[in-house]
Amino acid sequence: MFDKLNDFTKKISDLEDKPSLNPIELKAYFDNSPEELRVALNHLIDQLASIESGKSGADNIGVTPIGSSPSTLQGLLVWLKSQIDSVSLGQIPDNAITSAKLAASAKQASNITVADASNLFAAADLEGVLKELFTNANNGKTNLAGVIGSPASATGSFDDLKTVVQNVKNKLAANLTAKGTSAIGTESLDSLAAKINSVSTGRKSATGVAAGVNNGGNFRITVNNLTFKPRVIYAVLYTNNPLANNNFYNSAMIDTSVFPLGSGIQYVALGNQRLIYTSGQEIRADGFTMPVADDGNYSWIACE
Repeated sequence: MFDKLNDFTKKISDLEDKPSLNPIELKAYFDNSPEELRVALNHLIDQLASIESGKSGADNIGVTPIGSSPSTLQGLLVWLKSQIDSVSLGQIPDNAITSAKLAASAKQASNITVADASNLFAAADLEGVLKELFTNANNGKTNLAGVIGSPASATGSFDDLKTVVQNVKNKLAANLTAKGTSAIGTESLDSLAAKINSVSTGRKSATGVAAGVNNGGNFRITVNNLTFKPRVIYAVLYTNNPLANNNFYNSAMIDTSVFPLGSGIQYVALGNQRLIYTSGQEIRADGFTMPVADDGNYSWIACE
């Protein structure tokens, strides 16, 4: 700020009524105040003329702020320049345009042009673009709700549809888990749907034909590569061998652990049998080996 001359060091009013000063001292006394005024005025002029950044004359001259402008002349000049520069660059200063300054037609969405650099819309005005956005969103909800079915509704929001889908996934995962197939609601729909094939629909079974293999006069059939562990197996051979008297050769084997008090494997010879070898029976995780009466092809059935 500017330096003030608050008082004179030698005032005439401070002299005695009859000064005892000699003429030279008296003249110097009278000249002192004007000299101090001259020095102070020249200093003020130097301060006003200064262009030093932060200490210039304009930095020390106050002004009434205009809106958000600074309160010094220098600050106001800098602020005005920034506003002018903004306008010259095609930018509009903040708060420069109010609703009252806009014509009624300028406020209509149909009169506002949209710069669609990526060609995303068919319309070129704001109202047309808004209609396209609404139509696309509404069609999307309608199609999605139609695919999901009840309780999804096209009148709901996308968040509502998301909730419906998540609830269905949670229910599907819970049902799969209840059927013995591990699943959680955060899995994809495709993953949950694929797991349905893993749900057990009942006890598995398989049938086939296996040859009785002679092992030192003892015969057995062996079956592998089942998709389950068999518990009950039955095999039958029809043969024209005279020793069999044209009867069926029947064999059965059961894993007695399926019974409440059972354990181990029980082998049963049924019908006309001439079994010599009645050991070596085995039930595996994917197959079995069972003694039979003779060689030949045996039709068998195995159940889980």
